[in-house]
Amino acid sequence: MSSRRYYGGTATAPAPEYLDENWLPPGALAAPYALLGVLTAAVAPVSGASYVVGGPGCMVRAGKTVESISFLSSAALATGTHQWFFLAVPDEGASTATVVAKSKNDTSTAWGANTKKTLSLAAADGGTGVWTPTVDTPVYIGLVQVATTPAQIRGFTSVASVSGLMAPMRWFAAGPTGLTNPASMSSTITLADTTIVPAACHLSGT
Repeated sequence: MSSRRYYGGTATAPAPEYLDENWLPPGALAAPYALLGVLTAAVAPVSGASYVVGGPGCMVRAGKTVESISFLSSAALATGTHQWFFLAVPDEGASTATVVAKSKNDTSTAWGANTKKTLSLAAADGGTGVWTPTVDTPVYIGLVQVATTPAQIRGFTSVASVSGLMAPMRWFAAGPTGLTNPASMSSTITLADTTIVPAACHLSGT
């Protein structure tokens, strides 16, 4: 019997992109998915606010290089002016995290409903540069949208039989707010557990 589990679609129509034997989307280095879930929920970010998601699967192994970040939308973005993704490492013993990489600024590029957006971290593409940890490192995957109506992010709702096991995954509203572009974001963010459903995102690289 196959050991594969679904990370996408619905209980009756899983999305194959979020299907993998190791609980990660194919080709992903890390993602906040540790358990069986279906994409039936959504989270609605506030314009100019930073958000991060983390969980048991958000660990980048030593020597692996994170090259891009992906999020899956639910409802489409409307009239966006700036949008970027970022990677942060939690500060030990504190409710803060250090931003170690930012993606390119995707400015006003459209982001449709139920669509995966992948943004590069590479300096050549407008990011701050790819990131390679020297030791196994837990991370938070984050995003910011400056838009009239930010894209909603698809989230996971657990299957009833394992719902109690979904708790380790968390979506955080992170400070600061009122951001206008990637340059306005400081190197330190503050975490505030909002207990919202985990968001569908992952890191890719080599």
